[in-house]
Amino acid sequence: MSFLKNIFSDKATKLMEEGLAGYRENKYSQSITVLSEAIKLSPKLTSAYHTRGLCYQQLKEHSKAIADFNEVLKLEPDFKSLIFYARALSQIALGNEAEALIDINQFLRIAGSYPNAQFHRGRILFNQGKYNEALHDVLQFLKSNSDEYEAFYLCGQIYTRKGDYNKAILNINDAIRIKQGIDDAWALRGEVKLYLNQYDDAIVDLKQAVALNPGNAKAFCLIGRVYVATGNYDAALKEVESALLAVPGFLDAIKLRCEIFIVLGRNEEAEADLSTILEREPDNYELRQVRGKLRETLNDIAGAKEDYYLNLKQFPNDPGAYHLLGEMELANNEFSKAAELFTKSIILSPRNPVFINARGLAYMKLHRYVNAMDDFSKAIDLAESKHQYYLNRALAKIELWDNNGAMIDLTKALSKPDFIDAYFARGELKIKQGDFNSAVLDFERIVQLDAGNKMAYFKKAFCLKEMGKNDNAFLEVNRSLKVDGNFANAYFLRALLNVNMAAFKSAKSDAETALRCGLLENKEQAEKLIVELERY
Repeated sequence: MSFLKNIFSDKATKLMEEGLAGYRENKYSQSITVLSEAIKLSPKLTSAYHTRGLCYQQLKEHSKAIADFNEVLKLEPDFKSLIFYARALSQIALGNEAEALIDINQFLRIAGSYPNAQFHRGRILFNQGKYNEALHDVLQFLKSNSDEYEAFYLCGQIYTRKGDYNKAILNINDAIRIKQGIDDAWALRGEVKLYLNQYDDAIVDLKQAVALNPGNAKAFCLIGRVYVATGNYDAALKEVESALLAVPGFLDAIKLRCEIFIVLGRNEEAEADLSTILEREPDNYELRQVRGKLRETLNDIAGAKEDYYLNLKQFPNDPGAYHLLGEMELANNEFSKAAELFTKSIILSPRNPVFINARGLAYMKLHRYVNAMDDFSKAIDLAESKHQYYLNRALAKIELWDNNGAMIDLTKALSKPDFIDAYFARGELKIKQGDFNSAVLDFERIVQLDAGNKMAYFKKAFCLKEMGKNDNAFLEVNRSLKVDGNFANAYFLRALLNVNMAAFKSAKSDAETALRCGLLENKEQAEKLIVELERY
């Protein structure tokens, strides 16, 4: 038996040597056949597994290569360290970067330094977002490989992600110097120039990239982003079309087109693109949230609810999802449901002033003014920017007949000097208090801030009428009608001014116009006025 064992061993060794020679001569398939015979004769011949694994690797049969490398380490755990590096290369080819990183680290612990392994580790670390560690490895590689395109290109990528655009360009320049005919480096340099707002230079580089490779969909998208940055949306959409011709269904192109549609207010098309994206990225919480908001603008309330509830299913403790649902119910006059949803968001995020304020607004609609005031007070205590919450609390105080307290809050709200809503609320409150002179000043401030604010002109005209300044009031109401020629209340106010000025025919005409315009607050009064003016 010992004699036979020696014979098989000798034959296996000869086959092993033959297989190794074949590997060195690039006869990989032939070597695999020979080495497999050697393994049959001697199943523990580690060198045969190792060499066959290398042959499989050259033939890109990486799963088989890994199986052979595993067998080597199983039979001989202290086998030379290169086996870990060889297995790492096959893991990388299969996309198993986590496993590859373990092997490279093990290899480098044993070998100490090996530039190629450090380069591969740098690429993996880059993909993991560990940019500083990645950069260290790639720079180590460049110390002994100073003319490697891939290394300079990877350095350019790393510096780009780190936001160090000047160093990124220096490294990309070296990559282009080494290999001018590769589109990726041109595209990357164009991308960096886009980030630097060097739009003309970015276009030059990106167009060079697509000239070298008309299938570079990402470069077309980047050209589109340059056009978006310069406000040329039509040109951007043409680049999106080019990207989708290059690579049908290219996700970055669909995302860019969706962004453009949103900016242009083409919400139906944007919603369709978002639906396409979400079919491929079903767990993309942020985009589903955007689609929900778009569906609200399209009055697809059921679809918006579906999106928000899907987000809640994905993240059941997300206060933002409850808040969005509450906002939607509030907009649909479902005030009790809105208050319940806002309460859930507050339970999950008790110190968020936006959520607390929103519930206060729901309470206002439910006429629960004390509860509303409590919420607005809490929001004021928590928020850095408080002016809106002071306004809201002032409105609650007005409903509770606390006009002095409301006036104090409105003054605090106006610490933001261009806060039109606060000026309007204070002007209205001053009208209630009969202080028309002060009210006029608030409405005047509004028209200084917004010359197209018809309500400010209208309210100012009303105050001037109450003060007996009919001529001045007439001027202001005409300004209001210049902004909106169908403003029914303004026509009726002008009718009353015409009555005061004994211009009865004009008064009757204005009252009739007010009724034709519709949405008149004082419809009955207008009808009575017309009847009375029939006598003149």
